[in-house]
Amino acid sequence: MHHATPGVALDAPYAGPCPMTADDGPEALVRAFYSRLWEQGDRSAAPDILHPDLVFRGSVGLEKRGIDGFWEYLQLVRDALGDYRCDILSLVTDDRQAAAKMWFHGIHKGSFLGAPATERHIGWHGAAFFQLRDARLAEIWVLGDVDALRAALQSDT
Repeated sequence: MHHATPGVALDAPYAGPCPMTADDGPEALVRAFYSRLWEQGDRSAAPDILHPDLVFRGSVGLEKRGIDGFWEYLQLVRDALGDYRCDILSLVTDDRQAAAKMWFHGIHKGSFLGAPATERHIGWHGAAFFQLRDARLAEIWVLGDVDALRAALQSDT
């Protein structure tokens, strides 16, 4: 997403915060969900992006409710995976929903799915489905290739 900023060329990505408005739509919400919440760990952005009655099912199978419940899950993953990134490989949206093909990855620095830290870069593919309500993400269901993730966590290479 590019924003017009004085002194910054339009073809350069905007490096500052990305404010959300009700008119931004599903694509902007999904991109902010991954960049601001997951990658930057910006808890203050959560109320602008997530509905207070959020239902979230993560790629490793845990279901959480509300912003606080979601944030517990996010911290679990971010504590286990340093430099955690969520690459959006493709994104399809309409007015009230979105679906994304994802690549999740980071440095395995803490216990994750029962595997002790390996300090290796690990990653797995996933698919995420989003439903909007009141211009925020209200239902998020993420499916991940957990078999590949577990194999990466157990691998000696």
